[in-house]
Amino acid sequence: MKNYYSLLVGFFLLLNLLIVESSATIGANGIHDPSTIIKHEGVYHVFGTGHGGNPEQGVPLVSLIHLTSTDLIHWTEVEPVFESGTWPEWINDYVSDFGGIFWAPDIIFMNGLYHLYYSVSMGDRPCAIGLTTSPDLNNWTDRGMVIYSDHSSIYGSIDPAVFEDAEGDYWMVFGSHLRGIWITEIDPETGKRPENATLTNIAGGVNWIDYEASYVIYHDGFYYLFFTQGACCRLMESTYRVYMGRSTNPKGPYLDKNGLSLLQGGRTLSLETSGRYIGPGHYGLLKEDGRNIISLHYYDGRSNGYPRLDLVDMEFGEDGWPVVTRDLIPDGKYHIKNVNSGLVWEAQGCTGGRLQPIVQNAIREDAPCQIWELSSVGDGYYKLKNAITAPSFEEQVVDVPFCDTNNALATYDWLDNDCQKFRIMRNASGHYVFSSMVNADRIISVPQESVAEGAELFAERYTGSLAQQWELIPIEDTGTPIFVKSIMSEDDILVYPNPASFEPFFIRMNSGILGEGVVQIISMDGNVLYNRKHSFADEIMVDAKLSPGVYLLRLHFNQQSFVKKLMIAF
Repeated sequence: MKNYYSLLVGFFLLLNLLIVESSATIGANGIHDPSTIIKHEGVYHVFGTGHGGNPEQGVPLVSLIHLTSTDLIHWTEVEPVFESGTWPEWINDYVSDFGGIFWAPDIIFMNGLYHLYYSVSMGDRPCAIGLTTSPDLNNWTDRGMVIYSDHSSIYGSIDPAVFEDAEGDYWMVFGSHLRGIWITEIDPETGKRPENATLTNIAGGVNWIDYEASYVIYHDGFYYLFFTQGACCRLMESTYRVYMGRSTNPKGPYLDKNGLSLLQGGRTLSLETSGRYIGPGHYGLLKEDGRNIISLHYYDGRSNGYPRLDLVDMEFGEDGWPVVTRDLIPDGKYHIKNVNSGLVWEAQGCTGGRLQPIVQNAIREDAPCQIWELSSVGDGYYKLKNAITAPSFEEQVVDVPFCDTNNALATYDWLDNDCQKFRIMRNASGHYVFSSMVNADRIISVPQESVAEGAELFAERYTGSLAQQWELIPIEDTGTPIFVKSIMSEDDILVYPNPASFEPFFIRMNSGILGEGVVQIISMDGNVLYNRKHSFADEIMVDAKLSPGVYLLRLHFNQQSFVKKLMIAF
């Protein structure tokens, strides 16, 4: 059995002290062992292990977490199933020292009611699985104990998951440590085990093995058993990972890809730690609009190991085995269209140069700067490259300038840093949301829900507005790079003296081009200190009264932008 109740209590107390960044599923913070997501009257519900709260800070104990969402992006904690500090009377007869925190629930709609199964444990035997039902996910009636483990039991009665088989019969998989994962029949009339129900060991099989958090998915003649192995509840040190096997019968035998029984050490890896996603585990399946959406928790490596809800897609390969991925979009070229305004992303000016503002504009066939090449960089994050390439520049990608989300988005050379990576998520309406790696709560948006052409895009806090939702329109790839003809290059621009020990300094156009342009001087923290139009001749003088330091000099001229580093000496 899990022997870490004191660790779990300390874990949740520590969570109250952590300063954390919002997650990819925004607002879904602190959830562990999430249930299957279920939808009722247009609202999505997920349940998870409770937490001990922090009485000194006025944070009450939560017996069983209950989160809701209308879009599968933003989640809100609502009233728990059991009032804080209370639990059904039957528990006192089976787990006498119960502390009021329920573990690892799962939910299924069966026989006209929502059936919520929950674990009652203090980290060892005795332990039990209980059941409460509701017609509306608001009013609950407890139905008592489903299965129980005493000190002589060779199975752990926690981590329940109920599923319907191809014949319409119901089963519950459960178990933690001891001899691993077990299965038993469930009577849909009572939600409990029939009198003649048997218990069958389907994964593990040895006297002590750290298998738990099992779940079964039926697909195309096979039952796929998923289970978690490793250490949970250890923040950055968590080692959870998900394995799988499959069978043509709910009761097994379950075999891995190599044909080895899960009772004899067989197992095939499904998901493990990657990037910020530490210790993933505890699958659930939501089927919607042709998608297989897997819910799970992970410990966020960018937020001190704080536990969060994650949603990933599951697809079945040619060999029939499932593959989970956070990469929702195939690499390729797209127009990115705002759901609110109907306008598309554009690198303003269409020059292929640096620091071009990202704006929305009406779609035009002759504007390759409205084409964006999306390519995965792993874990659901993408590089967003503009299709235009200017001869004197590297590839230009969407960038949060200086990693400061107060700045408007602009193009810049690909530096492979957090400022240039965005996770793409799909909401319940089928639209896409772009979340910045700099701060996952910041979403690419059109401020103030503007429908005006030329409006700049920012990374703003998530509100669920249509101005933060996008359609991706694939564009046929001809395989030919798109270039722009440059009338001048950076080599045509001379800034002197640089470094400058005094002001003013001078800008000379070696190409001898005449016209009007804009000179900007930007501090390294993103503040625009100088922004003035100039009539360009062979040479212009700039007197910006700058303090000693390093700056960026940005020159806009004839629909082109050029950036140079400017140093003012001490």
